[in-house]
Amino acid sequence: MAENHALRLIKGRTISGNQLLTHRRGELGMNIQFLLDAIARFENESKSSNETNHLIELFCYQVIPFLRDQASIELLRRRWRKKYEDLHSQIASLEQAALEEVTSAFRKIEQTVANRGSVAKKVARINAILSGNPGKAGFTSWPLYREVFFEIKGLLETVLRTRGGREICENYAILGVKEKRIIRVNKCPIVKREPYIAIFTFAPSVEKARLALDAAHWERTKDPAVMWHYFECALWCWNTEESYFEKTSDLLKVASNPFPALSEKAAWLEIAKIKNRLSIDHPPLIFTSRLFKEGFCALANEITIFLSNGCPSGDSKLPTDQVILELSLKEERLWVLVYMGLSKPKEVYLKRFNTGGINGSSPYDFIENLLQNHADRGEVLIDFADKSENIPKALERIGMRESFKNLFFGQSRGNKVTFHGSRIGIPRNEECRLLLEELDEIHQKAGCPRYPNGEA
Repeated sequence: MAENHALRLIKGRTISGNQLLTHRRGELGMNIQFLLDAIARFENESKSSNETNHLIELFCYQVIPFLRDQASIELLRRRWRKKYEDLHSQIASLEQAALEEVTSAFRKIEQTVANRGSVAKKVARINAILSGNPGKAGFTSWPLYREVFFEIKGLLETVLRTRGGREICENYAILGVKEKRIIRVNKCPIVKREPYIAIFTFAPSVEKARLALDAAHWERTKDPAVMWHYFECALWCWNTEESYFEKTSDLLKVASNPFPALSEKAAWLEIAKIKNRLSIDHPPLIFTSRLFKEGFCALANEITIFLSNGCPSGDSKLPTDQVILELSLKEERLWVLVYMGLSKPKEVYLKRFNTGGINGSSPYDFIENLLQNHADRGEVLIDFADKSENIPKALERIGMRESFKNLFFGQSRGNKVTFHGSRIGIPRNEECRLLLEELDEIHQKAGCPRYPNGEA
């Protein structure tokens, strides 16, 4: 688009390559300055407002869509999303380690305590929680490891008051001693020394998991990656209709934990009530004035630094609102590489061509010709050595299902075909999800072969 605009400006004149490059740089500079000016205006407007309602409408209707659509900061948006994904990968890993740690500690405690009275009840409750039995354990919004951790703390507090409990608890905690004054009628007061649990030591991974979870929390308004995630969540809430939550109320009637879905709807309501001008029972908990003001300040600072360092990255090939599919021919095998983000692409095996015949393989020659000589796209003309061959026949024999083939190829007749390119992008929607499931099925039926050298 920028090139066409430049050509229109210079139409009717002769211009050198250096002059055109200078024009393009000037145009890019104008775009960057426009972005910086808009950010400054949005920042001033957000700082001058103390009404959460106005800020939610300002950001969901103007600011976030504007930042989402700016090509010059596409790389920066991908970095923010990738960092947030990494945070959650770390959280999942630490939470699993914490769950294994608290479970192991509980099993050891269970084997050493006297299983009767109040101790037996607490042991039974923890077993119910670990087994996922809602009838006995009930539901909570806490992660499982954290719920079990606090139940074990309560169990040890109870064990400490039993005979031999002190020796058991010393294996899982640091004990202290406190004095307790007991006053009896007509008698001198008695000072009794009792042990208590000062520090629990049986699950250090729990604290690591908690800190990791806090690092991805909405209160981290100084972290641009966290703020961009919550800004995109706010925009999703703004654009999502209530019909999305039709099944949420049904969760209360079944055995599954309803808290995740109910929490999602509670966050959605904070935005939806503002958008639809409904009465507000209480101020927002997540999408607060502080989140938008301080969060936008963090984003604006990073965008300014990013652009001032000369990193507009208008040549990004992997927009994160799309999944990129790329055809790849390696060692007589046809693959599709699926790019979901910045990480290594997923390799899906499609077909192995038999090129050992006298005339080789027409489908192989066809796809090789396309990927080597026509990767960019357009109407392609191919002459086959075997005059009985044509493009429709070759397309039938290259191992693609119809829904998948239509993404890469348009109309074909004789030796002509419209090729959409070796690398295409598809929106992340329901059709995309179904297509990826279909690719997984194809790959699994082929025995999940490995891409040559294990690299894309």
